[in-house]
Amino acid sequence: MKRTMVVFTSLFFNKFGNQSFFETIKNYSNFFERIVIITSYNDDSYFFYDNEITEPFLDKITIYRTYNYIRYIYLIFKSHFTKNKKNDDKIYDKRELKNANYDLLSIFYYHLTNTIKSLIFLMLHLTGKIRGIDLICSYEIGGVSSGLFASHLLSRKIKLVAKMQGTVLYPILEKHEEKRIKNYLDHHAYKKLPKYDYITMTNDGTKGDKVLKLYRVPDSKIIFITNGLSESIINKKLEISNTYQSNSNNKIMLMNLSRLIPWKRVDLSIEIANILTNEFGFQDYEIDIYGAGSDFEYRKLNERIGECHLENNVYVCGPVPFASVSDIILDHDFLISLYLFTNIANPLLEAAYLGIGIISITSDDLLEILDSTKDNIALFEETTESDLCRQIAIYIRDMNFEKMRRYKTASIIEKTCSHKLFSWNERCQKEISIIFNQWSK
Repeated sequence: MKRTMVVFTSLFFNKFGNQSFFETIKNYSNFFERIVIITSYNDDSYFFYDNEITEPFLDKITIYRTYNYIRYIYLIFKSHFTKNKKNDDKIYDKRELKNANYDLLSIFYYHLTNTIKSLIFLMLHLTGKIRGIDLICSYEIGGVSSGLFASHLLSRKIKLVAKMQGTVLYPILEKHEEKRIKNYLDHHAYKKLPKYDYITMTNDGTKGDKVLKLYRVPDSKIIFITNGLSESIINKKLEISNTYQSNSNNKIMLMNLSRLIPWKRVDLSIEIANILTNEFGFQDYEIDIYGAGSDFEYRKLNERIGECHLENNVYVCGPVPFASVSDIILDHDFLISLYLFTNIANPLLEAAYLGIGIISITSDDLLEILDSTKDNIALFEETTESDLCRQIAIYIRDMNFEKMRRYKTASIIEKTCSHKLFSWNERCQKEISIIFNQWSK
């Protein structure tokens, strides 16, 4: 029997960074003969064009995009209404986990693109181009309203699922800031989630399960699960377990890998370096900061590196295509992950699985996943940012370099992984089995 899934979203396949949407579609294609994606993604510099990737599963995919000119009109209006109202330094320093879309113009654009996605689906339905749908999936908040519209339009009962990559709402809900939360697009979308059959929420430390319960989503509808590991990362682990040779670099090689947004705090790596070099006189290390960001974010990081005279120790390296991630991780001894709200992120999971060390902040969520008994897992308590940086600088300075390298090599060539991690395929199989009650391929 041919099975069809329709996906409503504002996302597409990222060139850099988070691969959750790509991995979801790729692994769900094991269960569906046809997947129709209706999306309002619009930034071709950040997303792959339709013909830029050549994965076999793409033969099953049909993509419909809302028109880019709508986005261009929105940006023109936005630049006009926000002219001279933006203080970049204050925005950079404010480490709050937030949805970028707060203003009335963004809310209008959000509803407009959802309406257009709904109209695209209506056109496909009326012209008979889409039939026999088994699953409607609203991927993140940009698909919630249009997914509900499609569900209401179709007469027969079709499974309706929302998939969320974590949430930004818990800090505001925890503080009971009712007036402020109404400005969040997430809030408008989450109010509709109880109408869904299931909500898959990524367990990334942002307390998404608690947020869903605050929006009165029953436990029976919540699938709370950690992100998986990609096939390429798993294959790389198998490959290097037989071929890996430690590099001859006599420096401790550290790295960040994330978007350069304030709450991910990559700038703390510069402060760690400042203590190591300018206070301790320690030079046998290098910190490479990888990740996509705005010109402003790159400028702020490089300015701070210059102020601290760290040009020989800290490098801002830009975004990394996902195909290169595993090789870059293996070139380093430690991944530094000091996010403010959660550190259960894909780079940390991938680095831990491949066997390099982790420097991060201790939390119950992280301790549930990582084997903290391993010598190259260093988790620190945070009281203040300056204290955290000092703890980490002392750890790096006092490290036994030769012992660390031997342990890294042993961890990398180990064929099994002691951390509680699983593949994207396993994650998606679990979701499908719950949604369809043991539905098989």
